[in-house]
Amino acid sequence: MRSLFLAAGLALASLGPAYADLHLVPNPGGALAGKTVVFSPGHGKMLDAGRWRYQRGVNFGLREDIHTNEIFILYLQRYLAGAGARVASCRERSFQEHEVIVRLGGPGASETGVWTASTSAPDDYGGDGYRWAATAGSTTATATFRPDLPAAGRYPVYVWYTASANRARDARYVVHHAGGRTVVRIDQSAWGGGWVFLGEFFFRAGTAGKVVLENRSTEAGKVVVADAVRFGGGVGPSGEPRWREGAKSFLTYKGYPAANGEVTIRPVYGRTLAGGSTSAWRDDYRYLALHTNGGGGTGISGFSYSNGRTASWGSNGPAHYPAGLAAASDRFRDLVQAQVLADVRALYRPAWRDRGTHRMNFGELRESRNMPSTLLELGFHDQADDAALLADAGFRHDAARAIYKAILRSFLGAAAVVTPLPPARLRVENLGGGEVRVSWVPTPDPLEPSAQATAFKVYTSRDGRGFDNGRRVNGTSTVLRGYAPGERVFVRVAGLNAGGEGLCSRVLGAQVGDGGGKLLCVDGFDRRYRHTHDNWRGLWTHDYAVEHLLALGAAEPQAPIDSAENEAVASGDLALADYECVDWLLGRESSVDRTFDPTEQRLVEAYLRGGGALLASGTEVAWDLEAKGGGLAFLHDVLGAAYVRDDAGTRSLRLAAGSPLRGPVGTLRLHDGTQGYDAAYPDVLRPQARGARAALAWEASGAPAAAVARETPYRVLLCGFPLESVRSDAARAELAREALAFLLPAGRTPPPAPAGPVAGGGSRGSPTPGSGGPPSTPPASATPGATTPTTTAPGATASGGSGASGSSAGAAPSPTGLGPGGGSGGSCALAGGAGDEPADGGAWLLLLLLALLGCRRHARRRSGPGAPAPIPRPQPSKAGEEASPQLFLSTPSGTGTG
Repeated sequence: MRSLFLAAGLALASLGPAYADLHLVPNPGGALAGKTVVFSPGHGKMLDAGRWRYQRGVNFGLREDIHTNEIFILYLQRYLAGAGARVASCRERSFQEHEVIVRLGGPGASETGVWTASTSAPDDYGGDGYRWAATAGSTTATATFRPDLPAAGRYPVYVWYTASANRARDARYVVHHAGGRTVVRIDQSAWGGGWVFLGEFFFRAGTAGKVVLENRSTEAGKVVVADAVRFGGGVGPSGEPRWREGAKSFLTYKGYPAANGEVTIRPVYGRTLAGGSTSAWRDDYRYLALHTNGGGGTGISGFSYSNGRTASWGSNGPAHYPAGLAAASDRFRDLVQAQVLADVRALYRPAWRDRGTHRMNFGELRESRNMPSTLLELGFHDQADDAALLADAGFRHDAARAIYKAILRSFLGAAAVVTPLPPARLRVENLGGGEVRVSWVPTPDPLEPSAQATAFKVYTSRDGRGFDNGRRVNGTSTVLRGYAPGERVFVRVAGLNAGGEGLCSRVLGAQVGDGGGKLLCVDGFDRRYRHTHDNWRGLWTHDYAVEHLLALGAAEPQAPIDSAENEAVASGDLALADYECVDWLLGRESSVDRTFDPTEQRLVEAYLRGGGALLASGTEVAWDLEAKGGGLAFLHDVLGAAYVRDDAGTRSLRLAAGSPLRGPVGTLRLHDGTQGYDAAYPDVLRPQARGARAALAWEASGAPAAAVARETPYRVLLCGFPLESVRSDAARAELAREALAFLLPAGRTPPPAPAGPVAGGGSRGSPTPGSGGPPSTPPASATPGATTPTTTAPGATASGGSGASGSSAGAAPSPTGLGPGGGSGGSCALAGGAGDEPADGGAWLLLLLLALLGCRRHARRRSGPGAPAPIPRPQPSKAGEEASPQLFLSTPSGTGTG
């Protein structure tokens, strides 16, 4: 059982910043709907005696002021929102450094209908009053806030209004973003007088996005208030991104009074959100402060307020909690401590020290006087082993999930349903006729039997950045329809159950096309990120198939391009032999996570010897296969390259002398972590096998090859850097064009494709094996966590049945019963040596026969007069038709900012 848990931990640890509901709007069907969590990530940069300073130093590359808020931003707020909770933070909750504020009456703002000016309230933005409109059963008045954004990106959106009892509790805000539009409803009777969080959305640069407040409401005789809208997190007065600053700087900027100090302002802010009372407490609120410890110890400890009782150390503090609150806080403390400790012991360290739970007179807990509250010390940032955990993205995810589970159970008890883990083995495949199939398998959680997906939400995007509101799918595959040749669609998938919505899968996509010339992008970049206090700009976001598909699509604008996670290939969910060329992206994948594991090596070798072509790119491929002993023969004899050293010492490269790449590639420059992720330690290569030569060279002395091209007996281009790390989109597309021109030369005649279905992959247009039948339209009934799409993108229908369900922690059997090591359905799994040639003539003949009989190939498809006519698209919704989910943010009574 322990090994099972550890395997699950490794699976979870591969997660990057996977987003739950991509817009961070609380799920109205989640188990925590109607509950509020006030979160306080420890410390942050503060103003002290006229000087800005961090409150904690740097230990092992970490700073407590920073990583507590990173854990909240990347994981915890997303788990809580997916479960339905409304989340308020004492610090900025977005990495976005740009900020634009649009005020009614100023540039970018406009009105329709009847609005009345008011100057009676002191809580308006800027001190010049606000405007209000009477509610109506249909929209008769709108206030539009249109920012001019300096750059595309994910922006938090905040609104400012003054709260009062005559305000609508369902004020309707419509956010128009790059993925479509999302309706968010806010209770304007509470949480006013400051910036109130609506959600986080991807906007394009310029003025395409907007937020529209409508007077449409179900409450007659009320008003809605329009004042200002803020887009982005911004840079604070310290000169740092605002999310790195402390609570006092942020909360006073939000509009909260500055009367309290850096520590006590946090619980007093939460107390105000809950109505401000200190004589009664609310069980629908929770306050949790996250810190890490110092002093060289190890392990975890939890704290609640002593409230006049004997403290573990120090003073006892006044007994001023309302009756029952101290005991409720103790129970909340114990639950958080036990849940986090149990999960860390199960997944990482069986003997991680339990430092106990304590009653203390901490200012951060003493003033939290109307809700159960606790402070968690999650390990020691100044002890090497604990710091290694705190730097690991997988640990951060798992710790955040454990905290979410403890909060969930503190509200609903031990039997509460936990949201699912992200689906695995995602793949996106062209079916022809403008149809694309998206397939996946659920990921079981060995720690939580209730965390099983009962349905899924599929998000779609045209550019891989701006996603719609998603749609419910009941099976494990869905068909997207109505695309024209050359169009692209990108997807993410999340699991749903009675607990709400879990975090999403990575991003994959497809370029739509018909006929031969199929290309496949395999995403094999699973390595876990190692955080430091200052490398947040280089986070691995696990959406790099977007860069690859855009580059490949620019080179082959009419070719069908599919994509899949590498685990889907290894498990036999689809066959490499269906594709004329495979692009295997490996990013910074290394020896721990393996670039090509033994199963993948066998599949790729069989594919190549059957007539395929391979583009593989990553910084550590040769390091893993040769320097670390992961597959020397595969690197030398199959890929045709050899390892020279681990770091080229440069981020610049160019065409090598005598390169088979002929186009105007010029000098290519790689990201260094300031814009995209850092392509650190790029491999230095040299040609090794017959028919191999240098294709690209590093611009550094003694670093001969950045990429090696092999021309015979098949074609491979191995790059010692990630394709997605090329800085310029145009340069990346040009490199992809030259790579495909080499890998798929004009006049090349691939072996004929046999008719009929392919084992493990299915013939084009057939349902996924195990799906229970042909695609069918999903039921329209709403269920917890379900939303309907807002965009006019082509529709999706769900395949019936359970599909191919299996674990992603290990290699699950394929629907055909062929597991890893037994060959992938449709590929030629060949035994014997991995050299340039088989050991004898009989083996070579066997290879030829297998290639002819078992390996599917497609004639390469070209654009031009022979391309199929565009397929008509579905028409957009008629004007005024409701196209967005109704997302209610029902705020309990109280005042203050959210």
